[in-house]
Amino acid sequence: MKAITAIGIGVGIGGIMLGALMEGTNPVSLINIPALLIITGGTLGVTMASTSFDGFKTMPTLAIKAFKGEDHDPSHTIESMVELAEKARRNGLLALEEDVNKIDDAYTKKGLQLVVDGTDSDLVRTILESEIDAMAERHHHGALNYQSASGFAPTIGILGTVMGLVVVLSHLDEPSKLGPHIAGAFLATLYGVGSANIIFLPIANKLKEMSA
Repeated sequence: MKAITAIGIGVGIGGIMLGALMEGTNPVSLINIPALLIITGGTLGVTMASTSFDGFKTMPTLAIKAFKGEDHDPSHTIESMVELAEKARRNGLLALEEDVNKIDDAYTKKGLQLVVDGTDSDLVRTILESEIDAMAERHHHGALNYQSASGFAPTIGILGTVMGLVVVLSHLDEPSKLGPHIAGAFLATLYGVGSANIIFLPIANKLKEMSA
Protein backbone atom coordinates (compact mmCIF):
# COMPACT_ATOMS: atom_id res chain seq x y z
CA MET A 1 0.00 0.00 0.00
CA LYS A 2 1.51 3.29 -1.12
CA ALA A 3 0.22 5.49 1.72
CA ILE A 4 1.10 3.02 4.49
CA THR A 5 3.32 5.56 6.28
CA ALA A 6 0.58 8.21 6.47
CA ILE A 7 -1.96 5.57 7.48
CA GLY A 8 0.37 4.16 10.13
CA ILE A 9 1.05 7.57 11.64
CA GLY A 10 -2.69 8.29 11.64
CA VAL A 11 -3.42 4.97 13.36
CA GLY A 12 -0.70 5.67 15.94
CA ILE A 13 -2.00 9.13 16.78
CA GLY A 14 -5.60 7.89 16.75
CA GLY A 15 -4.81 5.01 19.10
CA ILE A 16 -3.02 7.25 21.56
CA MET A 17 -5.81 9.85 21.51
CA LEU A 18 -8.51 7.19 21.88
CA GLY A 19 -6.73 5.72 24.89
CA ALA A 20 -6.35 9.19 26.40
CA LEU A 21 -10.06 9.91 25.89
CA MET A 22 -11.04 6.62 27.52
CA GLU A 23 -8.99 7.62 30.54
CA GLY A 24 -10.94 10.86 30.76
CA THR A 25 -8.39 13.20 29.16
CA ASN A 26 -9.79 16.39 27.70
CA PRO A 27 -8.17 16.88 24.26
CA VAL A 28 -8.13 20.64 24.82
CA SER A 29 -5.88 20.12 27.84
CA LEU A 30 -3.24 18.63 25.53
CA ILE A 31 -2.94 21.85 23.56
CA ASN A 32 -0.23 24.20 24.76
CA ILE A 33 1.02 26.78 22.28
CA PRO A 34 4.24 27.77 24.13
CA ALA A 35 5.29 24.10 24.43
CA LEU A 36 4.46 23.55 20.77
CA LEU A 37 6.57 26.55 19.76
CA ILE A 38 9.49 25.30 21.85
CA ILE A 39 9.40 21.85 20.22
CA THR A 40 8.74 23.04 16.67
CA GLY A 41 11.17 25.94 16.67
CA GLY A 42 13.83 24.19 18.70
CA THR A 43 13.78 20.96 16.68
CA LEU A 44 13.70 22.73 13.31
CA GLY A 45 16.50 25.05 14.40
CA VAL A 46 18.94 22.41 15.60
CA THR A 47 18.12 20.14 12.65
CA MET A 48 18.88 23.03 10.31
CA ALA A 49 22.12 23.70 12.16
CA SER A 50 23.20 20.08 11.71
CA THR A 51 22.77 19.96 7.93
CA SER A 52 23.14 22.12 4.82
CA PHE A 53 20.50 24.60 3.76
CA ASP A 54 19.85 22.63 0.56
CA GLY A 55 19.43 19.46 2.59
CA PHE A 56 17.05 21.18 4.98
CA LYS A 57 14.94 22.50 2.10
CA THR A 58 14.34 18.98 0.80
CA MET A 59 12.77 17.76 4.07
CA PRO A 60 9.15 18.73 3.20
CA THR A 61 9.46 17.09 -0.22
CA LEU A 62 10.91 13.92 1.29
CA ALA A 63 8.11 13.78 3.86
CA ILE A 64 5.53 13.97 1.06
CA LYS A 65 7.33 11.17 -0.79
CA ALA A 66 7.36 9.04 2.35
CA PHE A 67 3.63 9.61 2.88
CA LYS A 68 2.74 8.86 -0.73
CA GLY A 69 5.12 5.93 -1.04
CA GLU A 70 6.51 4.60 -4.30
CA ASP A 71 5.86 1.15 -5.71
CA HIS A 72 8.74 -0.39 -7.62
CA ASP A 73 8.08 -3.43 -9.79
CA PRO A 74 11.38 -5.28 -10.41
CA SER A 75 9.65 -7.82 -12.66
CA HIS A 76 8.50 -5.07 -15.03
CA THR A 77 12.04 -3.66 -15.21
CA ILE A 78 13.48 -7.12 -15.88
CA GLU A 79 10.96 -7.75 -18.67
CA SER A 80 11.83 -4.40 -20.27
CA MET A 81 15.56 -5.15 -20.13
CA VAL A 82 15.03 -8.58 -21.69
CA GLU A 83 12.96 -7.08 -24.51
CA LEU A 84 15.61 -4.46 -25.20
CA ALA A 85 18.38 -7.07 -25.15
CA GLU A 86 16.49 -9.28 -27.61
CA LYS A 87 15.86 -6.31 -29.90
CA ALA A 88 19.53 -5.32 -29.79
CA ARG A 89 20.56 -8.90 -30.60
CA ARG A 90 18.23 -9.05 -33.59
CA ASN A 91 18.68 -5.56 -35.02
CA GLY A 92 21.85 -4.15 -33.43
CA LEU A 93 22.41 -1.58 -30.70
CA LEU A 94 21.41 1.38 -32.88
CA ALA A 95 17.91 -0.08 -33.09
CA LEU A 96 17.46 0.86 -29.44
CA GLU A 97 17.74 4.57 -30.21
CA GLU A 98 13.99 4.88 -30.77
CA ASP A 99 13.36 3.32 -27.35
CA VAL A 100 15.44 5.90 -25.47
CA ASN A 101 12.79 8.61 -25.61
CA LYS A 102 10.06 6.16 -24.57
CA ILE A 103 11.67 5.49 -21.19
CA ASP A 104 10.53 7.68 -18.28
CA ASP A 105 13.12 6.56 -15.72
CA ALA A 106 16.13 8.90 -16.00
CA TYR A 107 18.56 6.26 -14.74
CA THR A 108 17.53 3.62 -17.27
CA LYS A 109 17.35 6.22 -20.01
CA LYS A 110 20.93 7.34 -19.34
CA GLY A 111 22.21 3.77 -19.36
CA LEU A 112 20.43 2.95 -22.61
CA GLN A 113 21.75 6.13 -24.26
CA LEU A 114 25.29 5.15 -23.30
CA VAL A 115 24.76 1.73 -24.89
CA VAL A 116 23.34 3.26 -28.07
CA ASP A 117 26.32 5.63 -28.26
CA GLY A 118 28.62 2.61 -28.32
CA THR A 119 30.19 3.18 -24.91
CA ASP A 120 32.34 0.32 -23.66
CA SER A 121 30.29 -2.04 -21.48
CA ASP A 122 32.70 -1.80 -18.52
CA LEU A 123 32.52 1.99 -18.66
CA VAL A 124 28.70 1.86 -18.80
CA ARG A 125 28.70 -0.33 -15.70
CA THR A 126 31.10 2.01 -13.89
CA ILE A 127 29.03 5.10 -14.75
CA LEU A 128 25.76 3.51 -13.67
CA GLU A 129 27.25 2.17 -10.43
CA SER A 130 28.55 5.67 -9.70
CA GLU A 131 25.03 6.99 -10.27
CA ILE A 132 23.69 4.49 -7.74
CA ASP A 133 26.36 5.43 -5.19
CA ALA A 134 25.60 9.15 -5.59
CA MET A 135 21.86 8.52 -5.32
CA ALA A 136 22.30 6.37 -2.21
CA GLU A 137 24.39 9.13 -0.63
CA ARG A 138 21.68 11.73 -1.31
CA HIS A 139 19.04 9.42 0.12
CA HIS A 140 21.18 8.74 3.17
CA HIS A 141 21.45 12.44 3.99
CA GLY A 142 17.71 12.93 3.46
CA ALA A 143 16.81 10.15 5.89
CA LEU A 144 19.55 11.27 8.28
CA ASN A 145 17.91 14.69 8.69
CA TYR A 146 14.72 13.07 9.97
CA GLN A 147 16.69 10.67 12.12
CA SER A 148 18.54 13.64 13.62
CA ALA A 149 15.24 15.42 14.27
CA SER A 150 13.98 12.31 16.09
CA GLY A 151 16.97 12.56 18.42
CA PHE A 152 16.72 16.30 18.97
CA ALA A 153 12.96 16.51 19.64
CA PRO A 154 12.89 14.59 22.97
CA THR A 155 15.84 16.58 24.27
CA ILE A 156 14.21 19.86 23.29
CA GLY A 157 11.09 18.57 25.04
CA ILE A 158 13.04 18.02 28.26
CA LEU A 159 14.45 21.54 27.98
CA GLY A 160 10.90 22.86 27.61
CA THR A 161 9.82 20.88 30.66
CA VAL A 162 12.71 22.23 32.74
CA MET A 163 11.85 25.76 31.65
CA GLY A 164 8.24 25.16 32.64
CA LEU A 165 9.22 23.80 36.04
CA VAL A 166 11.35 26.89 36.64
CA VAL A 167 8.16 28.92 36.16
CA VAL A 168 6.35 26.57 38.54
CA LEU A 169 8.95 27.11 41.23
CA SER A 170 8.54 30.84 40.89
CA HIS A 171 4.82 30.53 41.66
CA LEU A 172 4.93 28.29 44.72
CA ASP A 173 3.12 30.99 46.67
CA GLU A 174 0.17 30.70 44.24
CA PRO A 175 -1.13 27.10 44.56
CA SER A 176 -3.97 27.70 42.10
CA LYS A 177 -1.46 28.25 39.27
CA LEU A 178 0.74 25.24 39.96
CA GLY A 179 -1.47 22.67 38.22
CA PRO A 180 -1.69 24.40 34.82
CA HIS A 181 2.01 25.31 34.87
CA ILE A 182 3.08 21.75 35.71
CA ALA A 183 0.78 20.35 33.01
CA GLY A 184 2.18 22.79 30.46
CA ALA A 185 5.73 21.87 31.44
CA PHE A 186 5.19 18.14 30.88
CA LEU A 187 3.41 18.73 27.58
CA ALA A 188 6.74 19.85 26.12
CA THR A 189 8.19 16.41 26.83
CA LEU A 190 5.01 14.80 25.44
CA TYR A 191 5.34 16.78 22.20
CA GLY A 192 9.05 16.03 21.90
CA VAL A 193 8.85 12.28 22.52
CA GLY A 194 5.64 11.99 20.52
CA SER A 195 6.91 13.79 17.42
CA ALA A 196 10.16 11.82 17.49
CA ASN A 197 8.55 8.38 17.66
CA ILE A 198 5.31 8.99 15.77
CA ILE A 199 6.51 11.30 12.97
CA PHE A 200 10.27 11.71 12.52
CA LEU A 201 11.47 8.11 13.02
CA PRO A 202 8.78 6.52 10.82
CA ILE A 203 9.57 8.97 8.01
CA ALA A 204 13.31 8.29 8.34
CA ASN A 205 12.76 4.52 8.26
CA LYS A 206 10.40 4.79 5.27
CA LEU A 207 12.94 6.87 3.33
CA LYS A 208 15.64 4.26 4.03
CA GLU A 209 13.35 1.49 2.83
CA MET A 210 12.45 3.39 -0.35
CA SER A 211 16.12 4.06 -1.05
CA ALA A 212 17.00 0.40 -0.64
